[in-house]
Amino acid sequence: MIYGIGVDIVVIERIENMIQKWGEAFFNKIFTEQEKKYCLQKKNKIQCFAGRFAAKEAFLKAFKNNANFREIEIIIKDRIPCIKLLGKTKRLFEKLLNKGKIYLSISHDGGYAIAMVVIEEER
Repeated sequence: MIYGIGVDIVVIERIENMIQKWGEAFFNKIFTEQEKKYCLQKKNKIQCFAGRFAAKEAFLKAFKNNANFREIEIIIKDRIPCIKLLGKTKRLFEKLLNKGKIYLSISHDGGYAIAMVVIEEER
């Protein structure tokens, strides 16, 4: 059964501006060390960060609960982006959804990054 669906679109230039304006403070508020390390090694670094930002926003919409951005980590597993929850967000997710599943899709094109999250509740 579907628990929630979330979608978010981000203008990549907006993320670039935020990085230029806030630097490390922006990274430290939004991204985990693993995400930062992963994106900084990519050719299109800003696009990578924008996709992860959109994915975190989409998760928040689907989850319908407040969460810390750094407790939502976008990882790559078998060449597919996935969401790994950490800390309080992980505990709340497990409390509400037991063994719920999270599905994530991220795409980039023409100056935009978009992400969609579907959370499935197992019964």
